[in-house]
Amino acid sequence: MSKHLTGFTKPRGAVVPAATKRRAPRASEEAAHAFVGKDEARESRYRREGPGERIGAYLPPELVQEFKLAALTQRRSLSDALTEAVREWLTKGRNGTT
Repeated sequence: MSKHLTGFTKPRGAVVPAATKRRAPRASEEAAHAFVGKDEARESRYRREGPGERIGAYLPPELVQEFKLAALTQRRSLSDALTEAVREWLTKGRNGTT
């Protein structure tokens, strides 16, 4: 039994499916435009060729909720909005303003 299921007792006769490494296929441009109009859609300004660096941070839940809502209403990815905020914060720090 895998370690993430420690303490789990499978009911007698139950079958637990094995994990797969399959991913959902990427949506076509046409399918994506069914949700967001072609004129409204835009690519992220900060899209990278590679996966980029992943960082972790702990934020107050109310700030996370407000951040997600603001990104959603502005039709921006969380990565896009966070990248802009960090760049602005770093620029202010270099200029001696806080």
